[in-house]
Amino acid sequence: MSLNKVKTRNCRKYVKAYYVLNKEADDELVSLLTSYGELEVSYFSKYNPKFKDTFKIKTDEVVVIEGVFKSTELMITIAKKESIEPLLQSIEGKIEQWQITKS
Repeated sequence: MSLNKVKTRNCRKYVKAYYVLNKEADDELVSLLTSYGELEVSYFSKYNPKFKDTFKIKTDEVVVIEGVFKSTELMITIAKKESIEPLLQSIEGKIEQWQITKS
């Protein structure tokens, strides 16, 4: 099962990759991705039940993984000061592994 990359933006200082997941993001996916950085969760549903909670995993301005719980959209930003391809492939591998376990 491959990961569905919708768009990649290549800017001067970073690369942004946008994905549509086969399943909705959940705690299990976030816990897999926390190995890439520190987790921040915004609990918007606490203010209004119609709002969804968001998560952001970031590492010292190198990697930022952003998404919304119970949504299929995910965005990964990697600074160009790191070797991008191995890091992006590693993150994509974890996401694909999660999607396979959810099937």
